[in-house]
Amino acid sequence: MKVAVTCECIKGKCTVSHHFGLAPLICIYENGKEVERFLNPYIKAERRRGRSLVEYLIRKGVNVIVAPEAGGPGVTEAALTYGVKIITKAPGTPVEEVLKEIFGALP
Repeated sequence: MKVAVTCECIKGKCTVSHHFGLAPLICIYENGKEVERFLNPYIKAERRRGRSLVEYLIRKGVNVIVAPEAGGPGVTEAALTYGVKIITKAPGTPVEEVLKEIFGALP
């Protein structure tokens, strides 16, 4: 299972971002391990930031997206169309905590 978390990272500590489409970073995890981290390529888009980000993550093979909200109707529609699950977590929730919930106890 491949999980993407919209996040903000300060001094190596990552937390769930405050806004889906405006998340500065996206971290992707497989089996509880970070496999990729990149800047949100749609953060400066004028429209459809959220939907474009979901479609981008789907092309990367993501099965689950963790975000502070489900986003607008375009985000929800894209996720449902491609069978991607969206898990909402409060902004500022430590990513490590989210990963433990999703993947279970981590080494």
